[in-house]
Amino acid sequence: MMITSRAFLWISFTLTTAILGAISGLQLWLFGAGADLGFFEQLLFLQGQGLPPISTLYKGIHLVGDHFSLILYPIAVLYKIYPNIYWLLLIQSASLASGIFPVYALCKQFDLSKRLSQAFCLCYLLYPLIFNINFYGDFRPEVIALPTFLWALHFIRKNRIIPFYLSVIVILATKEIMALSIFSLGAWLALFQKRRWHGLFTMLLSIGWIVVAFGVIIPNFRGDQGIASLGFYSYLGSSLGEISQTLLLNPALVLKKILSPDNLGYWLLLLLPIILCLKPSKVHNLVPASIPLLMNALSSGWQRDLIHHYSLPILPFLIYWAIDSSASFKKRGQRKWLRPNRIVIWSVIAFLALAKYGYFYSSYLPKLPEASALHELFPLVKENDKLLTSSHLVSHFTGRPHIQMVTGGNWNEDEIKAEDFDAILLSRPFAAQNETERVEQFIAQLSQDSNQFKVFESPDQQSFLFRKINQPSKSVSN
Repeated sequence: MMITSRAFLWISFTLTTAILGAISGLQLWLFGAGADLGFFEQLLFLQGQGLPPISTLYKGIHLVGDHFSLILYPIAVLYKIYPNIYWLLLIQSASLASGIFPVYALCKQFDLSKRLSQAFCLCYLLYPLIFNINFYGDFRPEVIALPTFLWALHFIRKNRIIPFYLSVIVILATKEIMALSIFSLGAWLALFQKRRWHGLFTMLLSIGWIVVAFGVIIPNFRGDQGIASLGFYSYLGSSLGEISQTLLLNPALVLKKILSPDNLGYWLLLLLPIILCLKPSKVHNLVPASIPLLMNALSSGWQRDLIHHYSLPILPFLIYWAIDSSASFKKRGQRKWLRPNRIVIWSVIAFLALAKYGYFYSSYLPKLPEASALHELFPLVKENDKLLTSSHLVSHFTGRPHIQMVTGGNWNEDEIKAEDFDAILLSRPFAAQNETERVEQFIAQLSQDSNQFKVFESPDQQSFLFRKINQPSKSVSN
């Protein structure tokens, strides 16, 4: 007996959530997660405990000062119930996996067969960006926007206006830069979907959000840090004004950058997992993704790949383009060879070629002995310790009011003094490249300071916990 659509969706969602969650959990245990996961967790922990949600990892940044992510406030309720970093890993994996529900709904709207609809669900789940974002992104609030974009497309096609605008608000609340995608979504509705008034209102809503975010919230809640990700465009200028001026006055530079070989390669990588399903005449479905595409093309950083989260707002419209194209092929009797099993097989090939699962056995699993040895020091860290550690360790201890990294976070090195901390946890195998020298300095200095600190070594003598002497006993935290 064939599996029902409802069972297919829920089994696929559950399995994918479990797999993605287990992978990110293992990555965290092996100290592969970066400081961003800990950054979000500390802010949510502080908000959930009724404390001012201001980061001590990244100096002075408020909960809404990083990216005006209002979605973090309802997530913080979970930290009021039970503070645990695995909430974030669960939310991320479940958000990414849940996109199959609107994908299936869109397929049925386009009158695709059950088998073809299920094939597109698997195509979505196997799209390499899904796995890679979960793996490399640590945690990003905007993962919630991925399925919500797809729901927004479903709702506007069904003329369900209130759910559509609720979806738009949720997307805006994940990150202020999503307002640019909402603006281009509005333009697409007005120009290509005959939804002129809804398109214009959506555009106005996005403009208002940008003005509030960049004009009021971020400048007042970001501490002394600059605008996030502005460094990716430093060749265009040192401020938003200078960058805008360069874009307007030097179109040759912009065009050269856009048409560079690495950008053409990036666009090919984006299309490759679904290229069998695409109809060129339906390319207008990428209009809502045009601004993220342009921003990634102009960047000089990590934005042009299938690894990091910067391509996330592009994926919903790639999937929509593929679904719309397939519906057109069916209607016109074209590409009869494009069967569900071939779509799935191609998706599997693309996943095997482009998903970065190999990092587990090339970078993380070889350090399993060192990771196990380091974990033996964890019970010696008390729950209210003012802690100093390094970037790959912080996410294990950010459920506390004060924690800092040995390097970075806009703290000057002379502001970070050993005597200001109750405990200092350092590990040679898990120090980032920019931290190695500083970690070695602290280990050498504190190993000689037996009057102030007691040293505990891991079994492999590669990791060290330095505890300030005569500290009051407190409960143990894992």
